Amino acid sequence: MAGGEQPKPEKALEKIQKTEEQVKAKEEAVQAEQKAVEKAAAPAEKLEAKAEAKKEERKAEAAKKPEKGKEEKKREIVLERNYVIPLIKAYETTQTSRGNKAVKMTKAFLARHMKAGAGKIKLDPALSAAVFARGSKRPPKKLRVNASKDKEGLVWAKLAPA
Repeated sequence: MAGGEQPKPEKALEKIQKTEEQVKAKEEAVQAEQKAVEKAAAPAEKLEAKAEAKKEERKAEAAKKPEKGKEEKKREIVLERNYVIPLIKAYETTQTSRGNKAVKMTKAFLARHMKAGAGKIKLDPALSAAVFARGSKRPPKKLRVNASKDKEGLVWAKLAPA
């Protein structure tokens, strides 16, 4: 170009074609990346739609089911008693299994005194929490319990007020 020479048109055309090819290649790469992102986003959208559908199904099922409080009121109580359950013998077992032993002893005591099968004894979560209040190694020596038996023979045990 020095001295007023003009560039050869063939070389200029080749450079233009190369740059056009490079631009096309970059555009294709960008489009491929966009497609990959869309494919990755599609399953996420499907998962979100499925999650929403499941939530709606759960709400519909919850609307159909009666509340737990209503079911408990419908129970016809045949027998209701208060007991003080001795759990001192739980301390004869190893330390780590004392809490579990105390729960088993409570169920066995209630089955014997309420004349029910061992599988028909249900403990209130507050009663279970009272057994494990000081940890599994140190259950209480005795528990005060309200036990009620319904027509089906199911026994519910609740922690009695002190």
